[in-house]
Amino acid sequence: MRGRPTPGARGHRLGRSTRGPQPADPAAVEAAAERIETSFPGGRMVWRSWGDGAPVILLHGGHGSWTHWLANIPALSGTNRLLVPDMPGYGDSDRLPDATLETLGFVIACGLEEILPSPPVTLIGFSFGATVGGVVARRMESRLRRFVLVGASALGLPAPPMEPLENWWAVPGKADEMAAHRRNLARLMIHDAARIDALAVTLQARNARRTRFRSLRYASGDSLTSCLRDVSVPLTAIWGEHDATALGHLLEREALLRRFDPALRFVTIEGAGHWVQYEAPEAFHAALQPDLG
Repeated sequence: MRGRPTPGARGHRLGRSTRGPQPADPAAVEAAAERIETSFPGGRMVWRSWGDGAPVILLHGGHGSWTHWLANIPALSGTNRLLVPDMPGYGDSDRLPDATLETLGFVIACGLEEILPSPPVTLIGFSFGATVGGVVARRMESRLRRFVLVGASALGLPAPPMEPLENWWAVPGKADEMAAHRRNLARLMIHDAARIDALAVTLQARNARRTRFRSLRYASGDSLTSCLRDVSVPLTAIWGEHDATALGHLLEREALLRRFDPALRFVTIEGAGHWVQYEAPEAFHAALQPDLG
């Protein structure tokens, strides 16, 4: 039992800034990172670290990389040490042979234990990263200060109908490919078309091309719920108000997660979609602030 809900633990909403996200230069952000490699049978996983202070682990979503957190790293690294892996099969990390959800989580947990043998950590997972984070939480429960779910799936709950994503592999030229990525961002990731800037499209295209693990088969199951049944870790949940993966079903998600943590912090960010930390970074940072240690 985690006890009774604390004052202010009920779900609340944060408005986003009326300004667009402030684009960061990926090369400059990456140049400021400490690059760390941990190994697993058949390959190695690449981590990047920024800042000092209480450690925070950021797990990206499917078809992603560390750049899913590009809009957040400069601000969050001012107060915390960030450890941001490219999960196996994504970005600069090698593909994990015969990868499953369990083996992904195991490799990440082992890498984290190697980099940070003892301090308590805050674990933050976005989308598929939250699903993998459930496995990490089950393996490292005693090390976790808090588990933050951002746009999480794999909860075994109803999902809204969605327009199919375009097959960007099938388009004839570079311009058509980038246009397909822009449309896919609008359908799944970013609610406000004005926030789909050239950087978002570039990141989406680069991450999609380098994805070697298919996460979609895990999105509709209940693997995250199964992991949460086995752990007793304080929870925070953050969703964009217009998240295409949960539109119209946020109350069911809050009710389910509150069964695992009655003191759950449940935050809805107004006007934002699935990739909420990119679309509304200021509101996202405000939502995270109580959890950063």
